[in-house]
Amino acid sequence: MIKIFKGLCILAFGLATTGQQAIASEYMPNKSESRPKKQKNSNRRILVRYKDSITLNKMNASHFSAGAYVLKSFELPKNLEVVEVAKGISVEAALEYYQESDDVLYAELDAPWHAYMEPPPSEPVDPVEPPPETDEIDPRFSEQWGLDNKGQTGGTNDVDINAPEMWEQITGDKDIVIAVIDTGVNYEHPDLKNNIWTNPGEIPGNGIDDDGNGVIDDVHGFNAVAAEQDPSSATAGDPMDDHGHGSHCAGIIAAEAMNSHGGRGVMQHASIIGCKFLTAEGGGETSGAIACLEYLRNLKIREKNPVNIFATSNSWGGGVKSQALEDAIRAHQEEGILFIAAASNDNQNNDTTDVYPANYTLSNIVSVAATDHNDERAWFSNYGKRTVHLAAPGVDILSTVLGSDYEKMSGTSMATPFVSGLAGMIKTKFPSYNYVQIKNLLMTGGTPVEGLKDITISGRRIRAIDQGGFGSISCENQIVSTRLSPIENKLLLPVGSNLKLSALNINCSEPNGDVVVPMMPDDTKLTLSNKNLFGKNSLKDGIYEQDWVAQSPGVFQFLFPENDQVTVNVYDPTHMRAYVAHDENQFEYRHIQGTALEAHDDWIATIDTPFPIKFGGEDQAFSMITIGSNGAASLTNTAPIDLTNTELPNEKFMSLIAPFWDDLNPAASDGDIYFDTIGEAPNREFVIEWRNIRHYNSYDDMTFEIVFFENSSDILFNYLDVNVESSVIDKGASATIGIQTTPEHTLTLSYNDGTVIDSNKGIRFTLDSLLN
Repeated sequence: MIKIFKGLCILAFGLATTGQQAIASEYMPNKSESRPKKQKNSNRRILVRYKDSITLNKMNASHFSAGAYVLKSFELPKNLEVVEVAKGISVEAALEYYQESDDVLYAELDAPWHAYMEPPPSEPVDPVEPPPETDEIDPRFSEQWGLDNKGQTGGTNDVDINAPEMWEQITGDKDIVIAVIDTGVNYEHPDLKNNIWTNPGEIPGNGIDDDGNGVIDDVHGFNAVAAEQDPSSATAGDPMDDHGHGSHCAGIIAAEAMNSHGGRGVMQHASIIGCKFLTAEGGGETSGAIACLEYLRNLKIREKNPVNIFATSNSWGGGVKSQALEDAIRAHQEEGILFIAAASNDNQNNDTTDVYPANYTLSNIVSVAATDHNDERAWFSNYGKRTVHLAAPGVDILSTVLGSDYEKMSGTSMATPFVSGLAGMIKTKFPSYNYVQIKNLLMTGGTPVEGLKDITISGRRIRAIDQGGFGSISCENQIVSTRLSPIENKLLLPVGSNLKLSALNINCSEPNGDVVVPMMPDDTKLTLSNKNLFGKNSLKDGIYEQDWVAQSPGVFQFLFPENDQVTVNVYDPTHMRAYVAHDENQFEYRHIQGTALEAHDDWIATIDTPFPIKFGGEDQAFSMITIGSNGAASLTNTAPIDLTNTELPNEKFMSLIAPFWDDLNPAASDGDIYFDTIGEAPNREFVIEWRNIRHYNSYDDMTFEIVFFENSSDILFNYLDVNVESSVIDKGASATIGIQTTPEHTLTLSYNDGTVIDSNKGIRFTLDSLLN
């Protein structure tokens, strides 16, 4: 009855027939800038995936009740539809309606994505002008340090992928098909036109869908942007680039060699399919990306003239996690198609802040960081010891763009097609190898780089061929053995929770045997085993896993390869009690010098405490704490503390200590988070101070702190300055203030209410004596 009533209420606003197109902007931060906020949707579209049991009549009735109409139905994933919510109807209400339906697997907004690069390339040149005549072969090859580095750009000699040495053995193969999912591909560029895929089942320019795949005149690929506007238009089959980003990526993969034009690609011979879902402004949506993935998968599995696509190159991202997109990429995994993805240009750790699509934990994904001509991580490049697989050249990379031009660009966008091109060369050398073997060779065959050791999974920058067993094509006895999960070095878990232990252990292309992980204090040895990947063929990928159940309280250590230790503090939430609060009689701010955590926007760090903190009771002692830049901390959780505060309890956390949980940004001013220990044992105090912190929508700073006591379970919130002369922010007017010991034991002093705290005020929390 509630769902029916909600549907009728939504319909009461009326139906409309038009929506808005989302445009996502491109962004690369300056060295001094923080990461931008995630973009908000500007369209009115929702992706809805129904359960297999749904009937067509029920689907139609569901859309009617939500006040939405179907724009497109996907085969990949099955039962997925993109709908548009009529004007005058709340998109949020429609989304909630779908999410509460028993017939829906999931529903999500059609979120924005963008190309990873800055600045944008030059304007298109029309018509295409032929390059000037020259007798020199590949006249700009000397500028391509990533292929062959002789120090010509001021870098370090031989910091490259050893392309000339590789070309002495193989130069590529036109049968190797790689799809560039991006802003399109300039298939008329003189250095690209001979390496562009041509659909054998399609007659150019006749306005007919000759191969029956639902796309007219898709001679060189697909245009999801045009198909959204008019699926029956011939432009839906035209992936011509109108931005430049996709063409630059395509040229890195396969710019033609040994001619009088420009430079070279990693592959001198290849077949590039263009799939355009990003607009001339560089932005697109999830539905467009999925449309590209569906189109490419259908090419590979079609009965007549199947196209042996083995990899897609994806230099884009920046959206929220999408289950629909993950399902579409998983469908590619089942067909043995690699998904090579840029790690992003935010100069941040992907282990602590998820970046999609690179952070999906699918076996066909390769996440790529960028390096410069000295083998140092590019200052803008994201990284991640557990989430980013490898690195590739990505600074000042020369490649093809619009017209007949060439430009130098920087970004993980550029590093990604380097990896895609090398993957194609490995496939050329070893045509029988599956996607797992090629992915493993990309990692193990790279050159070990000291600066990458602790910030990528492999610790290597790609290398095609080399001596001493190095190089993906010449790989011999090169082992990569490292922990994948848990991502954190320190964890806090309640009794009864499950912890997945996993490690990568590969030797060149193959799995390298079970991984034994000793566990202390009882010296148990856990054996991690390689699970089969199920698709058309059963594969082993070299990832070894085992689940461990936290059965009792205590501190446990797990020792992974290379003396990589994980510490797990297990606690019993049934012994934790609630707090009560009262104003501190005499305000005494703890002015500390402290250790700066170098916090930035939407950031967390987990640190050891100087003494066990008696949180929620005298018999519960915690030796680690996770501190968030958004004005809160947790003794039991290491998850990111989101910028959007909620009323307590918050189901994401077992516990939360929130002196000022709001959208705060330490990097917006000279602020930071500090910690220090004052006093003498056994009466020490541990102080965490948010000093000169700025609200995201304010130009004034705030300073406040949490004080923990060695000899007590008390917790003190001290507020030195929480007045920023803004009625919507002042004194916690948009913040959550309180303590959640467990979801059952919660004290919210203030939720978006500016009357509870003030500058020069302290609030002390003590255990509730009425609760056992």
